[in-house]
Amino acid sequence: MSRPWYKLKPILLEQIKSETQSKYPNLNFYIENGLVFIRGSFPIVHEGAVLDRYLIEVLFPNDYPGSLPIVQEV
Repeated sequence: MSRPWYKLKPILLEQIKSETQSKYPNLNFYIENGLVFIRGSFPIVHEGAVLDRYLIEVLFPNDYPGSLPIVQEV
């Protein structure tokens, strides 16, 4: 079995974390059972005003960045 993408490319994971958390501080990163998740409150912003918020989960597939992350409202 190959190593998870985030262990093969730790700089990529840190870059994603840094960029995400600088813009969306209410989103947090978790590693569970060898998978990377982002979970938290995602704001819908229009002209600087937050119109709504959604609780979301983003799953990074095992072959990331070869495949796109999966986003769902939770």
